[in-house]
Amino acid sequence: MRNHILRCPNNPNKEVNKRQKASASSTIDGNINSPSYGRFDQQLCQEELVKMFVEVELPFRFVEHVAFRRYSNALQPRFKIPPRHTLSRNIVTFWNAKKVYLKNFLSQHCQSLSNY
Repeated sequence: MRNHILRCPNNPNKEVNKRQKASASSTIDGNINSPSYGRFDQQLCQEELVKMFVEVELPFRFVEHVAFRRYSNALQPRFKIPPRHTLSRNIVTFWNAKKVYLKNFLSQHCQSLSNY
């Protein structure tokens, strides 16, 4: 199986294919060797959408606007934009995960901070 993967011309991870893709276009920051370059990840896109909505404080109904859908489709046609109710649930999930992380971080470092 390993030998087939290495020789197969349809293997997207083959070095020849990577070089051809890299020479065809580049990313915004010019880093074409980025591990995320050329790959689509729905989960990652949704996480970044949640972070954007939190950081910019956009209203949830913004995802249902036609202009946002057109813009998003132009960037990545495979990205399925979640409805506003799903987005709000994802934001609450994101918040809870960050809260747990912060509690764990503070419990581990609390004693070292109290010495100062």
